[in-house]
Amino acid sequence: MTAGVERRGTALATPVVMSTASQGLSGASNFVIILALGREGGTAEVGRYALAFIAYSGALGIQRATLTDALMARRLGSTAPLPEETNRALVCSMAIAAIAAVVVAAIGLIGGVDLFALLAPLLLLVLVEDACRFLLFRNGRHSLAAVIDGIWFAVSCTAFIVLRSNPDATAALAVWGAGGALAALTGLALLRFRPTGIGTAVSWWRANLWPSSRFLVLETSFFQADQQIVAFGFTAMAGAAMFGTYQLAGSLVGLSIMVTTGIAVVAVSRFTHGEGTQIKAAATVSLVSFGCVAAVTLAFTALSVPLVRLLYGDHVTIPKGTILATGAIYAGAAAAGGVHALLRSRRTEAVLPVARGIGLVVFVPIAIVVSGHHFDLALWVLAMEGAFFLLITWMAALRAGAGAETVEATVDVVA
Repeated sequence: MTAGVERRGTALATPVVMSTASQGLSGASNFVIILALGREGGTAEVGRYALAFIAYSGALGIQRATLTDALMARRLGSTAPLPEETNRALVCSMAIAAIAAVVVAAIGLIGGVDLFALLAPLLLLVLVEDACRFLLFRNGRHSLAAVIDGIWFAVSCTAFIVLRSNPDATAALAVWGAGGALAALTGLALLRFRPTGIGTAVSWWRANLWPSSRFLVLETSFFQADQQIVAFGFTAMAGAAMFGTYQLAGSLVGLSIMVTTGIAVVAVSRFTHGEGTQIKAAATVSLVSFGCVAAVTLAFTALSVPLVRLLYGDHVTIPKGTILATGAIYAGAAAAGGVHALLRSRRTEAVLPVARGIGLVVFVPIAIVVSGHHFDLALWVLAMEGAFFLLITWMAALRAGAGAETVEATVDVVA
């Protein structure tokens, strides 16, 4: 290996490690809540909490597609001077959070979902926290992103104390939201946020981000509709306890996806700046991500009985078949990270909503119907949906002629 490649590898090591740490802490914040709630409240309460968390994930996905994903695929200072770029992005995030809060509150009121009344005001800050961490990633301040995620994780750990006396989903959501709020305020301080006019921020967004974010928004809308329909459909057909069991299985294998997400975050930045815009680099990211989740899934499956007893106590059981099927879903999602980053950096995002939309229409209804009779089989249907998304997106990437690029990019992305 040449000295130049060694220097590039060293330069990449810190962003990859800190991005992975940040993503890990972010995922761990939810994991410890589910862990504490599963031990104290059982699978039914986990299922209730998961419905609220999935609603948050929907709002988060829309924000990322509308704002941060498109911004991450652009060079620093390319849309405005850097301080103004950051301030305008944060104002847009606050506007998205306000709209999301109103929508979630209305859905909770109409649908009778009591936890949504608590989630709605929390969205005003927890969505801003995510914008702060991605702006810190983009600005090359990966360690500070890990700091604010660490704050959220630390507060979430108090759930082990709080839920002893209040073992329900409402208390769990309150602890989770308090951590996110404190992390958001810290992120705003670290970014030295200075408010700018909402009109100026929206005009900046429309001129610079909307041309590509419209496809990401459409894809995310389909994806989040997929998640919401599955959540409520599984709950209706199989019961809250069964859906809660699926969420507990996801909490076991889901932490591994945070490692792969950290790699993908760095990958899209390197692709955007012309450092490893190669199909082989994207393929390596996908293969490493898939392998990581698959290995963790197999390990957790083999150790599931003692591990579940240790984490959740004797009153909780998670079938090995459920863990394997859940792992297959997560592995497919992780494997999509490489090609997703490549398509975004090349401004060829139009295929993403097509693949998501077909998956939503074809696979989700089958999974919901099947879940009432054979829950694990329903999960395998969702895993097939992920495989279909991978097939369509990789076919699009290969047709775009991305294959004639150098092997060295593979080293740059994953060194």
